[in-house]
Amino acid sequence: MKVADLMDSRFQFVGPETPIREAQELMILRRVNYLVVSETGDRIDGLVTHADIFRKLLPSQTEYMEKAEIRANSEAIEDRYKDFYNSEIGSIMTTKLVGVKPQTPLTQAGALMNAKRVKQLPVLEGDRLVGVISSRDVSAGILFQGFGY
Repeated sequence: MKVADLMDSRFQFVGPETPIREAQELMILRRVNYLVVSETGDRIDGLVTHADIFRKLLPSQTEYMEKAEIRANSEAIEDRYKDFYNSEIGSIMTTKLVGVKPQTPLTQAGALMNAKRVKQLPVLEGDRLVGVISSRDVSAGILFQGFGY
């Protein structure tokens, strides 16, 4: 089974100036875990995921352990996201992307995801984005393939 068999080709572009709140609302409404960030709409500048937002919004383990006020007062965390949600998506998007081709075998795409510790990969034909494949797509495809579907 190939990446092209399961990739999502209905991806949503947003500009890097899109407010984080708007991007997260769009992901929730579309029931997707990522958005493609593009200034021009014809090439990919980055990806942003729920995990990117979650990691930037909430304190890191180190910050949580070192700052007693965060552990003692949930309002300290809530104050963080008032400014955060109005920030631009371009400030937190992942820009160092690794892509695959539509003809890439699912197992190879999955191995690349695992090695790079990512859950989505852009699918490219040359420089053109034609889809996005997720770790969920890959694992389901491998499972179904193993059962002869």
